[in-house]
Amino acid sequence: MSTVYELIDEELTFSKVEVLRRIQTLLVLARTDAVPEEKLGICHNISGLDDTWETKYYNLVNFIGLHWEKYSGDLSYPIPHRSSEHWAGEELELRVEFLEYMIERVLPLSDEFTIPKLMQLTESEYENSSLKDQLSIHKH
Repeated sequence: MSTVYELIDEELTFSKVEVLRRIQTLLVLARTDAVPEEKLGICHNISGLDDTWETKYYNLVNFIGLHWEKYSGDLSYPIPHRSSEHWAGEELELRVEFLEYMIERVLPLSDEFTIPKLMQLTESEYENSSLKDQLSIHKH
């Protein structure tokens, strides 16, 4: 069964400086085997950095993941995974690659940018729509 996405009529606003700080911090932690929550993925670790919990980062990771060539097809888990070892071996390599991809996608954006909030649907709920073709990061 294919997975499809719906844009919710709500936008989430981000500071490019803060987004890049969070991504780059997690990238350094990943490369030095120091990820705070090793059993959890990028979304959780970026959202909870510095004891400042912001769930909107889940949506950012998922949204950028839709555009990544190795996207898993699952909005909740954009990185393909085969084990519970998220930050070791092949999964570590994929996460580092994805974090680098996130930086590439965020760098050209304006200092403050928005993205649409996403909701995952089944293919039957999304029938006859070309919305996925319209997905892009919106600039202010």
